[in-house]
Amino acid sequence: MLIRSLTLATLMAFTGPLLAADDNPLKQELGKTRPLVVVELDAGNPTLATLKKQLEEAAIKQSFEERSMVFYTVKFGSIGAEGEKFAKDPKDSKKLTPPETNALIRALKLGVGSGTKVILIGKDGEKKLEKTVPPD
Repeated sequence: MLIRSLTLATLMAFTGPLLAADDNPLKQELGKTRPLVVVELDAGNPTLATLKKQLEEAAIKQSFEERSMVFYTVKFGSIGAEGEKFAKDPKDSKKLTPPETNALIRALKLGVGSGTKVILIGKDGEKKLEKTVPPD
């Protein structure tokens, strides 16, 4: 856990000045959608896989779409953070670039921890719910 925290801090320290341009993907969603962001800090935690599987169920998918929601994921691995956006329209789904992923992480102000964080953001851009699922 300490190594991950140090890796994240080092990554942010070196890339912060390079990423001065605001590439925050959440700004594009402001007033349009309700982003649900899942940040997987521990690769072994099944929360992200479970949520993805549940979103494939017809009833949940329909509710997700009715509420104008999009789904963002951030996974920390050995080479840093990787982000993805899943939207109702497949052409809007995409892998986030490293600057977009880092901007998303900065915007969420995650802090240090372990487990998986699930964050619901309202159309107004404010956090409405933040839960941490501890590692197994």
